[in-house]
Amino acid sequence: MIIVFALFSLIGSVICLFFGNFVYYQNRKQLLNKIFFLLCMSLAFWAFTEFMLRQAESLETANFWFNMNFLWPFSLAFPLHFMLIYTEKTSVLKNKLTYLLVYAPAFIFSFGDLLVPSMRTEPIMEFWGYSYYVLEGSWMYLVSEVWVFTVGFLALVLGIMYYRQVYSEEKKRQAKFVILGFSIPIITGFFTEGFPPVLQIKIPELTTLAFTGLCVCVGYAIFEHKLFVFTPATVAENIIETMNDSLLLVDKHGIIMKVNHSLLNLLGYSEDEIVGQPMEKLFAEEQSGKNINNKFLENKTFDNYETKYKTKTGENVDISFSGSTVNIKDGTFVGFIGIGHNITDRKKAEEKLKEKIDELEKYKKLTVGRELKMIEMKKEIDELCNKLGEKPRYAR
Repeated sequence: MIIVFALFSLIGSVICLFFGNFVYYQNRKQLLNKIFFLLCMSLAFWAFTEFMLRQAESLETANFWFNMNFLWPFSLAFPLHFMLIYTEKTSVLKNKLTYLLVYAPAFIFSFGDLLVPSMRTEPIMEFWGYSYYVLEGSWMYLVSEVWVFTVGFLALVLGIMYYRQVYSEEKKRQAKFVILGFSIPIITGFFTEGFPPVLQIKIPELTTLAFTGLCVCVGYAIFEHKLFVFTPATVAENIIETMNDSLLLVDKHGIIMKVNHSLLNLLGYSEDEIVGQPMEKLFAEEQSGKNINNKFLENKTFDNYETKYKTKTGENVDISFSGSTVNIKDGTFVGFIGIGHNITDRKKAEEKLKEKIDELEKYKKLTVGRELKMIEMKKEIDELCNKLGEKPRYAR
């Protein structure tokens, strides 16, 4: 029986090792692939140490492999980091505090598990091999378990929210398998390594085996739905994120679904502050947003509609707005895409030109008026000269 459960762990390690390398070599430059590779490597190591622990021939050997497994918390931090990238939480990932919140607890629990003998007992032989019990009153273990399931639940919620937000059928299918993959180890871990050890109930630990379910689901998504693969969709995404003009994707109800970095930088908002809000929020005048909405519905496409964005600090930004409706393959209208070109510099140049023209016209009026006044005065002088019997001074 021991060899059976030990083989489960070894098989899980091999599967994680294979899929980690397979995904990484699909696109070695993409951050999502890199984090998934690190996730799989950490899981492979965790499963391998569990394999060595279960079939250890002595308590001393079991203790060695038990302590070698101290890096297990990083196998929970990497999935959350992966999900933040996968669900396109770019504004969150730009904040350095995010990385501290994701990885600092993993670091603390890893070295706490290794250096502080207050979480678990020494390895104990069970029918499935060497295992452990939780020390009674071990607050550090309880805290670590709360963190584990909080991280897992958060990753799952991010995946579900992403599934509900995206319109692309391809992305929805990808998201289904990613969500399923994350659900398997979370549910399995809860029922095998969550509350049972706390209640001193011992059953075989199956979390590492369950994590292979995540790898298999992602692997299927790769083969069937091109997850992680360099596709026209990923190219389009990169173009959107690097373009200079601001871009927003709005659903048919006028709710903002996606924006690019240029718009966020221009207006000073974070992505979370804009996505899910009415389109009118972006414009200096609410009516402008309604006018654009009507233009989409009436004309399907339009170009160079001049209006103003309103920044987070209340400043106005002149833009030239163009857009088009978005329809899926069967022709169903699902929303529209708009692009705003910043014309603030052009508007300032136009205002300065107008000022110069006005100044020139004013000067022209002054000089022309002065000439007319001088002609009139010369005429009056000549008339006075005639009355005095003198020769006109200016008449020709």
